[in-house]
Amino acid sequence: AAKSSAPRHLGDGLWVRDTTPGRDGAAVAREGASVAVLYTARLHATNKRFDHRTNPNSPFVFALGQSQVVDGFERGLEGLAAGGEREIVCP
Repeated sequence: AAKSSAPRHLGDGLWVRDTTPGRDGAAVAREGASVAVLYTARLHATNKRFDHRTNPNSPFVFALGQSQVVDGFERGLEGLAAGGEREIVCP
């Protein structure tokens, strides 16, 4: 299995770390693209889960860059290739 990448600071307190690389040649999340994601959202201070969508048959689908989700989630997904997994820490 591939190793996790080092955490990267994207500015304004936003951090990302790729835990699983996307598939070679796969589509990459870009502004305006429709993305389908599985996620677990946790409070950073307590690790308490407050939201999730983990059923592969029912991903959360939205248009990236259209302000349909919190800014840090959108910015944190940009550049992630399909099949990849990424930790996103939003301020």
